[in-house]
Amino acid sequence: MIIQYNTDKTISGEERNQDYFTSQIAAELERYQSDITRIEVHISD
Repeated sequence: MIIQYNTDKTISGEERNQDYFTSQIAAELERYQSDITRIEVHISD
C-alpha cells in the first residue's frame, strides 16, 4: 500500500509529520492492505 501525503502552502510538510500520519493511516487500514493499493492524503488549512 502506497500512502501519498500532500500539504498546501500553509501547512508545514515536515518529514516527522509525514511519518506520523502515514504510520497512523497504515495501522488503521492494515486489515484492508490486500484490497488497497494507494491512498492519497491532502491536508490543508
